[in-house]
Amino acid sequence: MNIVLIGCSSPGKFGNDFYHRAVYDGHTVYSLSHIDHNLLDQRHAFGEFDTTRLEDGSIPLHTTYKQLIDEIDNIDIFLYNSNNGAYPNDETALQSDGLVDVWQWKKSLDVQVIIPHVLILESLKKMSSSSAIVFMTTGLSYDYSQKNSEYSKYVGYAGLKSVQNHLMMGLAAHNDKGAICTAVAPHFTYDDPGNYTIMFSRVYDYITNLTAANNGKIRQIWPGMEAVDVN
Repeated sequence: MNIVLIGCSSPGKFGNDFYHRAVYDGHTVYSLSHIDHNLLDQRHAFGEFDTTRLEDGSIPLHTTYKQLIDEIDNIDIFLYNSNNGAYPNDETALQSDGLVDVWQWKKSLDVQVIIPHVLILESLKKMSSSSAIVFMTTGLSYDYSQKNSEYSKYVGYAGLKSVQNHLMMGLAAHNDKGAICTAVAPHFTYDDPGNYTIMFSRVYDYITNLTAANNGKIRQIWPGMEAVDVN
């Protein structure tokens, strides 16, 4: 398969492990990241995940992406794994003496919502009904039972992942190529390598074996629990 991976992350993390597992399994992987991950691969590009337009109206990252996928006839899987935190993400931004960082809000929106939207519309030009679009989401985006927990300060991360969920569902219902769209809500136990290996395999298998039944679904895959769709 031709797989486009957005966000390779650092060694030992899901994005990087997904890249190497997919290559090992014989897939052709094209990757785009915030930084150069030294993959020594001509199919890897990097750039600033920002929507500031140049004088000609273009977005530099969009141009970089079009060049990256230019040789592909059909994209089988597009995986958006830019799963870093987002502003606001601490108590100081939520208190009376805090200052709202407008630039950080814009950066969060760009990375979590606008950039994936831009890249996906470009990707759809090379997709069909057998193709799939996958977002990595979080339980915080739909589990409101944790509203009073320590996680409630992660407003940008949880909130914009929720917007991303709706973007996924909108694309699932309305993309003109009939591509499968889904989101995965995993819990990776990086501090427990044995359990992480199990979790990684479950998530990898889900992403690489999607069917029309997964369209529009948020699949929760957590340790010690049966995988379920939460919507």
